[in-house]
Amino acid sequence: MEENTMVETAETQPEVEAETTESAVEETVVEETQTTETETAPPAEASPLIPVKYNKQMRSLSRDEAVTYAQKGMKYDSLSPILESLKYVAASEGKTLAEFVQAIRDHHDESALAALVDRCGGNEEIARELFEVQKGKHQAAYENLLKSEQDAENETEEALTKRLADELAALREEFPEVTEYGKLPAAVIHEAEEKGISLLDSYLRYQHREQRKAETAQNQQAAAAKASAGAQASAGGNEGTDPAINALMKGIWG
Repeated sequence: MEENTMVETAETQPEVEAETTESAVEETVVEETQTTETETAPPAEASPLIPVKYNKQMRSLSRDEAVTYAQKGMKYDSLSPILESLKYVAASEGKTLAEFVQAIRDHHDESALAALVDRCGGNEEIARELFEVQKGKHQAAYENLLKSEQDAENETEEALTKRLADELAALREEFPEVTEYGKLPAAVIHEAEEKGISLLDSYLRYQHREQRKAETAQNQQAAAAKASAGAQASAGGNEGTDPAINALMKGIWG
């Protein structure tokens, strides 16, 4: 009986080993395939960088960074006249703009503290405590002002984004080839935003301008080709009109 058991075990063992070997091979193949796919998978496309020169140095900005700095630049343009006026006054007092602004702030704080000292009957310690409370209130008011301005800007941008999204859908109904907002010519987007006209209107105007440019270029090419053909024809008509030959022929034929 024991002999039969040993025989059966010996006969079945190769099958078990074979199955185990096949499973191991399959796992190895799967692991190698996954590794190969990972190694050969193309890298994700990086967003294009935009070269920008600032303060005599070149910097490469991402699209989001470029948009942020462009918005800051537009905001600076609106503040530029005020800054120029401050620079003028600062220069007249022999100060830089930063020094002049700091002097204004210091004078403001000193005047506020002096007024509190008077109200406190000359008690400077109490006046300074009240002054710190006032500064906290002023800082909070300033931060609320900044937040209100930022909220207003965000609302304006959101409204503009929604309007352009709706107008893009209308544009695609007329021009299905326009699949993405980012693929529109920059001139179309700029005109739609600055003039407050629809994307469809702006796109039609852009196409009309481009068509006129193409027609003008074609007319110029046609005129140049006509002038060149006329010059060649004139040159061809004068072939064989050498003065010596003409004189000889005139002498023969009278």
